[in-house]
Amino acid sequence: MGAAARTAAVSLMRYDIFSTLSKVGGRAVCGLDERNLEGLHIPLEGPIRGEIVLTNTGSCISARGHLQVALQMECARCLRPVVVKLDIDVNEECTLSQIDDLHILTADQVPVLDDTIVDLSELVRQMIELHAPWRVLCSEDCKGLCPRCGANLNFEQCQCSKDEIDPRLAALKHLAER
Repeated sequence: MGAAARTAAVSLMRYDIFSTLSKVGGRAVCGLDERNLEGLHIPLEGPIRGEIVLTNTGSCISARGHLQVALQMECARCLRPVVVKLDIDVNEECTLSQIDDLHILTADQVPVLDDTIVDLSELVRQMIELHAPWRVLCSEDCKGLCPRCGANLNFEQCQCSKDEIDPRLAALKHLAER
């Protein structure tokens, strides 16, 4: 691997890019094997793995690559833990004028710290949050929890009376009798 494409060491998803991206066509290959990501609202089941290639195109820095991550989520019906595996393609750009004027950067752009270090953690965090499902099930036929006693109906039959009406809805009972 030449000077134009070199793998940077992982350190909190910060990579020294000055030498590789200073010229048009310069590339920095950033390998990811991160076990913690600050600000991520979903617990990780394992490390974030992948590779993001940063390329100076002359007018912007492009970030292209692939991420693999396993998330620890809860079943929407029974609240049991569910591991969700994601494969995410990364395809983002940041114009050089945005990099030069750091005060106008928005959260989805690739931030450059002290002129030589790029921080990919926010980009990776947003990609994971964006691609994570908002609702998962442990199985398609999950029966969920009993709304009265909280029993997991996948494993046990609750003893709650099925005829009992929620007192908040009792006034509507007469509509069902018609």
